Amino acid sequence: MGTTFSRLKQTQSKQPLPSVIIERHCFYNESTAKAPSIIFDYPSFLRELKFSDLYNGVSEWFSNVIGNFVDEQQATFLKVLITEQLFKLFMSNCTNFDLLSLSDIPYEISMPLLPFLSGIGTCFTRLKTFHCVSKHRNKSGIFRAISQVSEFIETFVIGGVDSDMEVKALGVLIRAQKRLKTFKYTWDYQTKFQVVLSETLCALKSQAKTLTTIQFEYCNFMPCESMEALAAFENLEYLKFIHCIYIGDKMNSLTLAKFSNLKLLGFYTNHIESPRYWVCPDDVAALIENCHNSLENVMLPKSTSCIESSYRLVKALRLCRNIKDLKIQMEEGDTKDLLELLKA
Repeated sequence: MGTTFSRLKQTQSKQPLPSVIIERHCFYNESTAKAPSIIFDYPSFLRELKFSDLYNGVSEWFSNVIGNFVDEQQATFLKVLITEQLFKLFMSNCTNFDLLSLSDIPYEISMPLLPFLSGIGTCFTRLKTFHCVSKHRNKSGIFRAISQVSEFIETFVIGGVDSDMEVKALGVLIRAQKRLKTFKYTWDYQTKFQVVLSETLCALKSQAKTLTTIQFEYCNFMPCESMEALAAFENLEYLKFIHCIYIGDKMNSLTLAKFSNLKLLGFYTNHIESPRYWVCPDDVAALIENCHNSLENVMLPKSTSCIESSYRLVKALRLCRNIKDLKIQMEEGDTKDLLELLKA
C-alpha cells in the first residue's frame, strides 16, 4: 500500500482535515518513506469529532483512489478501519473536545464502536454536546463509557435506543450529568419510531433543576405508562412533540404541571388526518392554563372535533398575554368553526 491518503476530502465539516495530517499520522506503510512535517498541530485545535464526517471523507477518498472492490464487505471493513485510526489519532492529540457525534453510523458496519472510546483519558472530560442517533447495536457500551468521563454535557441528541440494556445505559449517562440543559429524543420514522419509556423520563427527572429544553421527535409513546415525571421540570422553557404518535393518551398526566417559565409549547405533525397523532384539546388547554403567563410561542396539534373542548382551548389561549406566535394545525373544513370560536 504505497500510496498515502493525500487526497482525503472532508465533507460537510466546518473544520477541514488537511491531507498532510493524514499523510503524517495514518498508514504511511512504505518502509523508506519519511512522513512530512506539518506547519501546525491541527488535531490539537480540533473541538468537534464527528463519525459521519470522517466516514464520508474516507468513503469518498476510497472511491477516488482505491476504486471499487469486488468484495463489498472487505471494502466496508477497510473504511471502518481507516475511520477508527483517524478517531484514535484525534483523540490522542486533542485534549478538549466540545462535541462528539456518533450519529449516522452506517447500518452495515459490524465492528463495535466501543474500541473508539477505549483509553479516552481526558479528551472528553469537558464535553458539552453529545449526539448518538444510530442503528448501531453497541450503544449501551458507548453510553456507559461516556458516563464515566463526561459529567458536564449540556446537550444530548439521542436516538435508536432499542434494547433494555440501551435504555438502562442511557439512564446511567443522563444521571451522571451535572448541567444538562437540552435533551432531544429522535429517530427516523421511515425505519421505526423511537419508543419512549417511563424509565427514560424518570432518568431525565434527575436533571430537573437544569433542563430547559426537551424535544421528542418521531417518538412512540404507547409503551410509556405516564409522562408525570416531566411535571418536575419547573425551569423548562421549551417543550416540543414533533411527529409523535400515541401521545394523546398520556397527556392527561401532564395537566397538573406548572411550567412557570415555559416559553414554547409545540405539537406538530404532517399526518393530521391520522388519529394516532391527535391530542385531546382539554389536556392541552389545562397545560396552557397552568403556564399562560410565560408562553410566547404555541403550536397546536390536530385534535378530535369536539366543540366544547375546542372552546376551552380558545379560552385558555386568551389568558396568554405574551403570545407572539400561534400556529394551529387544521384541515380545510375546520377553519370556519375556529373563527366562530374565536368570536365567542
